[in-house]
Amino acid sequence: MEKYYKKGLILIYPGYQNEAKIYQYNRIIEEFEKLGIKIDIVKVDEIIINIENNKTNLKLNEYDFCVQLVKDKYINVFLEKNNIRSFNTYEAIENCDDKFMTYCLLSDNNIKMPTTISGITNTGIENIDKVETSTKYKEYVEKKLGYPLIAKKFNSKGGHDIYKIDDRKALDEICNKLNGSQYIFQEFISSNIGKDIRTIIVAGKLVGSFMRVNENDFRSNISIGGKSMPYTVTEKYKSIAEKVAKVLKLDYCSVDFFITNDEEPMICEVNADPALTSVERISRTNVAKIYAEYIYNEIY
Repeated sequence: MEKYYKKGLILIYPGYQNEAKIYQYNRIIEEFEKLGIKIDIVKVDEIIINIENNKTNLKLNEYDFCVQLVKDKYINVFLEKNNIRSFNTYEAIENCDDKFMTYCLLSDNNIKMPTTISGITNTGIENIDKVETSTKYKEYVEKKLGYPLIAKKFNSKGGHDIYKIDDRKALDEICNKLNGSQYIFQEFISSNIGKDIRTIIVAGKLVGSFMRVNENDFRSNISIGGKSMPYTVTEKYKSIAEKVAKVLKLDYCSVDFFITNDEEPMICEVNADPALTSVERISRTNVAKIYAEYIYNEIY
């Protein structure tokens, strides 16, 4: 008799997998195995979808659920066609990857966020290199946000594609650089530069928190030199983090906060696929177990 009678799927990107990613999916697999569930790791380039004679070739009926460590809308369509529940859902992942959409959905929910302006979207325009951002728009950004200000691509990750702008010359350069991309401009939070608070939420409940500190950069991200250290959030932060996860319909996520002088929780970003490494090692909480048991209860 086969040891496993339930099966799940973890989707990952092809190519290089860093230490944090390897730790993440190995821990998830380990906890699912304790529950008697076999997990297959599948790279997205190993799933070939074709439509022939009005039918798709993709059959995934052997799996009961999918843990998404990627964002692939086409595979997601066929997961749904096969009635396979994804954690997180594609829609939730998409809404986190799109930074401005995150802020749009969180607005009007009494959740404090930095002043943010959508960049001019010139995607799809021919001869994009000849399109210039209007002076009127730049003047609006300057007046509303002041200098310094932040520019970031709407799908920036790991602290990359985020720029601190100190004057009009730098603003002109960034507008040219990001022309053809989707991006945002944002108020620069000058208090506690290079520090933020990360909270981890599973099934709508806070399961851990820590502080990220980068002494050499205004960005706190671990991937660009930041360090994680123990930090226990107050009830106020906990309440806002759980509210954010609920609004964005996230099964598993991190909610990052700026550290403001008035100690009022201000959202920085939301991540639909945060690494497990720091929260498990610092908070000494078995987050992978909590996540696996949540999925188990949701499915079975």
